[in-house]
Amino acid sequence: MRKWVKKTNWLDLPADVTANILHRLGAIEILESAQKVCTAWRRICKDPAMWRVIDMQNLGDLSGMPYDLEIMCMHAIDRSQGQLIEINIEYFGTDELMEYLAQGGRYCTSVFSILSIFVMYVCISVGVILK
Repeated sequence: MRKWVKKTNWLDLPADVTANILHRLGAIEILESAQKVCTAWRRICKDPAMWRVIDMQNLGDLSGMPYDLEIMCMHAIDRSQGQLIEINIEYFGTDELMEYLAQGGRYCTSVFSILSIFVMYVCISVGVILK
């Protein structure tokens, strides 16, 4: 005897539930995969609220990656539209990316981008000098 199981359509989930699930993915997964699934997911992935916290920490070899993390990070910063409150660019942050963050990307105008990024840049610069 065969049991009939009702299949759940992911598109039937409320947008806030879908956003919660997608938010658990990393920035790279959202930019490279999730936003390409369907128009509903793309709309959710473009919401600035999805980009308040950006975690792009890289623990691997940058030379073997099929994409440019710096460009992807700049895109993620722009998607935040000034709502960025936390970012992790550990192991791949460049001077250019730090400058982009300090300038606030296209949209960031908060005190965070002026003060915290400066402090983070100084700490990274001092850390490099001390090594």
